Amino acid sequence: MYLVHARLRAPTATAVLPSAMADLVLAHGRPEDRVEHISFHPLADPHPVLGLWLLAESPAEATARAAALCARAVAASALLRGWLLSDVGPPPPAPCGHGPFGPAEAPSGPAPARGT
Repeated sequence: MYLVHARLRAPTATAVLPSAMADLVLAHGRPEDRVEHISFHPLADPHPVLGLWLLAESPAEATARAAALCARAVAASALLRGWLLSDVGPPPPAPCGHGPFGPAEAPSGPAPARGT
């Protein structure tokens, strides 16, 4: 399984994507896309990001299928009119000092040890 990020560029500075963006894209999926999960990150910088988890034989195959699925959704949905698929590929590596889920002090980090 591979994670692929798809960035969407807004047609205007005030354009907003629907909150159910993951469901909207998933509705355009086909069995051969082999999508396991889609997450939506509307506040990602510099553009909103879809995270697509796909079953594939290689990162290149997963990227190609994610790009095709997102392109179908953008082309078919009136809610996405004017939005551009600007970049599709593996997620960038975490910044130095960050783990896979953010900095060590992130709220989702390990819980402090409890006294007995």
